Amino acid sequence: MVYRHHIIVVVFLGALSGYMPTVLLSRLGGGSDISMMLAGIAVASLFSGLSHVLLYIVQSMLRSQYVYFLRGSTATVLQKEISLMADLSLSLTFISLPFIKPLNAYLYGDP
Repeated sequence: MVYRHHIIVVVFLGALSGYMPTVLLSRLGGGSDISMMLAGIAVASLFSGLSHVLLYIVQSMLRSQYVYFLRGSTATVLQKEISLMADLSLSLTFISLPFIKPLNAYLYGDP
């Protein structure tokens, strides 16, 4: 049986497995802000592709509709989970507000 706290631990480990290569690639690229942004884009693209391949393989075995959730539909989500998603989204939006200007791609000359 998969419990909610097991999923949280796996998600946290997945986030760390994305953070570490991003920082390492950024340092290999010179450690500048632009190299951090490009390393983040590269690692995000890699993990996005891997997750979609795994989703394609596992979806038929689980017989669930995870693809709809990835496309933005919350039709299969419970009401209490929607409030949790909204709370997390709003709090993370407010946390990220101080970092908007330093990470703005237009400041680096990207049209």
